[in-house]
Amino acid sequence: MRNTKRELPLFSMYDHTGMERHLEEMAVQGWMLEKTTGFGWVYRRCEARRVRYAVTYFPKASAYEPGPSEDKQIFQDYCAQAGWELVSDAAQMQIFRTEAENPLPIETDAAIQVDNIHRAMKRSFLPSHFALMAVSLLWAGLLGWRLITDPIGLLSSNSNLFTAFCWTIVLALSLLEVGGYFLWHRRAKAAAMRDGSFTPTRSHRRLQAVMLVVVLMALVVWLLASALDSGRTLALALAGLLHVMILVALVNLLTRFLKRRKVSARTNRTVTLVSAVVLSSLSLVLMGYGIFRMIDHGWFGEHQGADTYTFHGLTWDVYRDPLPLTVEDLIDIDASDSYSYEWRDDSSVLLANLEATQHARLDVPEPIPELDYQIILVKLPLFYSLCRDSFLSRAARHNDQMPPEYWDEYRLTDFPAWDAQSVYQLYRAGEPCDRYLVCWPDRILQIDFNWTPTAKQAALAAEKLRAI
Repeated sequence: MRNTKRELPLFSMYDHTGMERHLEEMAVQGWMLEKTTGFGWVYRRCEARRVRYAVTYFPKASAYEPGPSEDKQIFQDYCAQAGWELVSDAAQMQIFRTEAENPLPIETDAAIQVDNIHRAMKRSFLPSHFALMAVSLLWAGLLGWRLITDPIGLLSSNSNLFTAFCWTIVLALSLLEVGGYFLWHRRAKAAAMRDGSFTPTRSHRRLQAVMLVVVLMALVVWLLASALDSGRTLALALAGLLHVMILVALVNLLTRFLKRRKVSARTNRTVTLVSAVVLSSLSLVLMGYGIFRMIDHGWFGEHQGADTYTFHGLTWDVYRDPLPLTVEDLIDIDASDSYSYEWRDDSSVLLANLEATQHARLDVPEPIPELDYQIILVKLPLFYSLCRDSFLSRAARHNDQMPPEYWDEYRLTDFPAWDAQSVYQLYRAGEPCDRYLVCWPDRILQIDFNWTPTAKQAALAAEKLRAI
C-alpha cells in the first residue's frame, strides 16, 4: 500500500474556495497534503479525519525569493498563533490547515480579500495567461499565413497539425480562465462593497481534465503517426518532446538552486530567464545538428541504396528509392545507373504529399529524359480546391514582376488520355510546356516531363499513379 501519492491540481490559481474544499475532502479520505511542487501536489497517507484548510494570497511575494519576506513572515507567525499550520508557501499563494473545530478565520474582510487576490493575480496569473494568449495568436497567425502560402506543406504534416491543435487548446483555456476570473472579480468586488460578503471562487476542472486527456490522446496519435511515417519524423517528434522536458527541468533546478543559495529574487529571476534563453537556443542547435548528422549518415533509412559520386571535385548524392512511375516505364531506355531515384512521402490524417524525382547524374555525358511528379492524396474533400488552387497560384507567383507576355500560367487543356476531371497545362511566355496538372476526384497530380509525352505515355502514367 502506497503511503504517498501525487495529484495534478487542475484548479485556477484564484480558486481558493475549490482548493480548500478539495483538500478537506482528501483529508476525510485519509490523505493529507504534504507539499506542493511545480509538478503537482504530494499527499501522505494519514488517519481519516476532518481538517480545515485556508488558501491565502500575498501579492508582494515572488516565486524567486529565497525565503519569506519580513512582512510575509509576520503574517505566517500571526497565522501560527491563531492555530493555522503552514503547509505550502508557493510564491503568492499559501496553504494553511488546522484541526481546530472552530478556528479563528485568517481573513475576515471580504473587500481586502478580493483586493489581495486581484493584486496577486495581476502579478502572476494574468500575465502568464496573457503571454500564452499572445503566443497562441502568433502561432495562429503563422499557421494562417502558411495555410495561404503553402497549404500542402502545412496540411500534410502531422507535426504541424498537432502543434496547431495544442495551441488552439491553450488559447481556448486561457480565454476561459481569464474571462472566468474577470467575471468572478467583478461580482466579488460588487458583493464585498454591497454587504461585505465574499463570492466563492470556482474552476473548470472537468473541462481542463477533458482537454488534458484529449491532448494526451492527440500526442499518442502524433507519435504513432510519426513512427509509421518515417524514422526521421519520429526522431524529430521525440527530440522535440525531450528538448522541452529537459529545458523545463534544468530551468526549474537552477531556480531552486539559486533559492537555496539565498540569491535575491531579482537576481534569481534575471539569471533564470537568461539561462532559459541560452539553454533553449543551445539545445535546439545541438538537437538539430545531431538529427541532421544522423540523417546524413542514413541512420533512419530515408533512402534506399543511397550512395555518392564525385563530379568536378564535389561529392553528390545518388538515390535508389523505388518509384511508382519511372522514365523506363514510359520510354524504352536502359540507363538506370545514370539516374538518381528519390522518393519523399509526407502524410497526415488530412493529406498525403508524395514527391518523386528521377534526375540524371551530373557525370552522364549525354542528356537523357528526366521525370518529376508530385501527388496530393486528399483525404478530406474540404481541402481539395485549396490544394488545386495552390498549384495554380504557385505557377503564377512571379507574374507580377514581369510583363504579361512573359507570364507563367496553367491553362485548361483537352488531353483525354489522363482520364481526369480536369487537366491543366503550363504555359510559359505563351508557349506550352510539358508540365501538367491532373485533377482526379481524390488526388491531384503535377507531373513534369522534359519531353513531350504521347497519349499512350500519358495513359500509362495515369494508370500507374492512380493506383497509389
